[in-house]
Amino acid sequence: MREADELPADWRTAAARVASGPARRVVVLGPADSGKSMLCLALRRAALAAGRSVALVDADPGQKLVGPPACVTLGTGTGAAPDLARLIFVGDTDPVPVSRRLAAGAAILADAAATDLVLVNTSGLVAGPGRVLKARKLAALAPDLVLVLGLEPAPDLGCATIRLAVPPQARRKPAGERREARRVAFGRYFADAVPLRVAGAEEPRPDWPAGLLVGLLDAAGRHRALGILEALTPDGSAALLRAPREAGAVRRLLPGALALDADFTPRRIRRPGEAG
Repeated sequence: MREADELPADWRTAAARVASGPARRVVVLGPADSGKSMLCLALRRAALAAGRSVALVDADPGQKLVGPPACVTLGTGTGAAPDLARLIFVGDTDPVPVSRRLAAGAAILADAAATDLVLVNTSGLVAGPGRVLKARKLAALAPDLVLVLGLEPAPDLGCATIRLAVPPQARRKPAGERREARRVAFGRYFADAVPLRVAGAEEPRPDWPAGLLVGLLDAAGRHRALGILEALTPDGSAALLRAPREAGAVRRLLPGALALDADFTPRRIRRPGEAG
């Protein structure tokens, strides 16, 4: 049976509408484990099959479709899964303390996407502070269409909205499975990391712990990659890190709220700087 045939009928209708246009920016909302990632991938497949160019902005900092956690990420390409094209480090896997960074980062990456369709995946936090977070994201993104999974009310921002059923394939994931998914995602991202020495950067402080997860920014302030702090030199003039080869020339280190253990398990630390 084809993947499209396994989708709920209302999902197939929504996918056909997105694939045929005219919406250029589509946001998917819904509570945790409601099938948001599944829907985003289904929409992407349908749009690619219809000949549209598609980018996926993954604005869920915890459970990632594209790239490492603690980031907003941009996925492009035409393969079975999107390829990581760009990221913006927000510093935490909890969306609440970094809600402004998430909203701003999602808008930056959506604007940067050189495609005629941008799909936006969001976190599963929809109640309480999640309502504020979603309102910020929608205001920043200005979507043409919002797809809402489940019964949670969506902020009314005057754009077209379609409510969809939660599919029977969606299942509740326990906290341990979510933690393991984050560990695996970090491990995959840093699998080919190499030593990196950054001298003359603006940020390093002597109270930064080993394992601190940092964003690596270039001279223009663009987020190039993530790094794991290993140590500062004795005089504090340089930071010794591990980072992907594509990090390039780094001029600033942006500290986050997490440190990674040797097996890439994230642990929360006191944020060594301004909270998001």
